[in-house]
Amino acid sequence: MGAADGMRGDRRGATSSGPDVVFPRGLGALEAPTVELREPAVVVASWRELLVIVWLGRGGADVVRGVVAQQRSFARRLRGRKMALITVVRGSSIQLPDGATRAMVDAVRRDLAAVIKAEAVVLPSSGFATAAIRSIIAGMMLFHQPAYPTRVLDALGAAFVWLAPYLDPADGRALTPAEVAAAYAGLGVPAPG
Repeated sequence: MGAADGMRGDRRGATSSGPDVVFPRGLGALEAPTVELREPAVVVASWRELLVIVWLGRGGADVVRGVVAQQRSFARRLRGRKMALITVVRGSSIQLPDGATRAMVDAVRRDLAAVIKAEAVVLPSSGFATAAIRSIIAGMMLFHQPAYPTRVLDALGAAFVWLAPYLDPADGRALTPAEVAAAYAGLGVPAPG
């Protein structure tokens, strides 16, 4: 937005996980994300109808239960609107969940399926082991065939591009991937890798 269109914008600074984005003044839809849970192993935050889960390290069953509780709470707060999910699993925490944790995750996916509109899982690390886990997760999503679109990606930027069209418009216009990236940057979580 520039002077030519009569709107002043306020600039939010660039970070390693998002570009400079100019937010028009008074555009309430583009507020900062709200951190719902911050633990050493995970950060859960919400922004508009997007729930962001960033795994920073390995978490046990209690941490997973805390994340599940945040997902359920967020769904209730949306009061019938559908949510989008992005889960980022940083390199240090990439591993397949044990059977009990997988069962807990599958149960919450089934319970919340009616209120999820899209889900992206990002495993940004490279290497054979990560590629294999990415394939297994994609296979698990395909096997469960959720009624909403899902994508397993290897880059955070690709997730923002893929998810942006699923998010509710702001003031009658579609959100851009850069705006989603700026919201993620507002979490203060170091760039994955």
